[in-house]
Amino acid sequence: MEYKYIYCTVAVGEKYFKSACEFAKKLNEISNTHEVLIVTDQEHEDIINCVFYKIEEEQTKFYPNGCFNFNLKYLPIQLCSEMDFDFVFYFDADWRIYEKYSEDKIIKFLEYFNQSKYDFIFERPHGIGAGKRNWNSCFWRHKIEPYGLNENDDYDNGHVCNEQFLAFKNNDKLKIFCEKWSERNKFSLDNNIWPFAEGLEIGMSSIDAKMEFTWDGLNIMNSCFLFYSLGGPDPITRF
Repeated sequence: MEYKYIYCTVAVGEKYFKSACEFAKKLNEISNTHEVLIVTDQEHEDIINCVFYKIEEEQTKFYPNGCFNFNLKYLPIQLCSEMDFDFVFYFDADWRIYEKYSEDKIIKFLEYFNQSKYDFIFERPHGIGAGKRNWNSCFWRHKIEPYGLNENDDYDNGHVCNEQFLAFKNNDKLKIFCEKWSERNKFSLDNNIWPFAEGLEIGMSSIDAKMEFTWDGLNIMNSCFLFYSLGGPDPITRF
């Protein structure tokens, strides 16, 4: 079976834009079945198999304190959800293609994903319910009160996932997911909530969309990607 899939990212600023473009160019050297979408504020030159979307001026890219609006990641996913693709991969713009990338690995993952019950696959489980009950060690505790998470258990089964790489089936649930994440982006901006740990908004939106999700399966794409941690000079490969 031939699967139609697209990688997407948001790349604000020259550094991240160049990195995202290198991702797209490298894929063209080793892959025949992919597409890429890059949401950016930068001017671009055409790249084969790559679509650019210029971010609108009214979109808030940075908070008053200079922090990037991480919740803008919903936008490329939302754009892809309206396109004719079976699957959507989101990747952070500083990710790169590793030398062991194989199109066969991607297709095997998509075969697994297609045959599964899941709508959404992510890296790292971190339960919202468990996290909010361990306030002192909760790295997203600044969002507990604004989102009223202690007032009900509606989102307890969701996960504050690692938001660097996300895989979705392109279905009606994805459209609801993007709509809810977009609403939370506005809420976060209106209330000046530090956007760090956008995995929470992702997890809450996946519950709203009634998605079936898991953190298993990404390892099928072993050693396909890498990135550099802010904490060290050595590259980290995924998955």
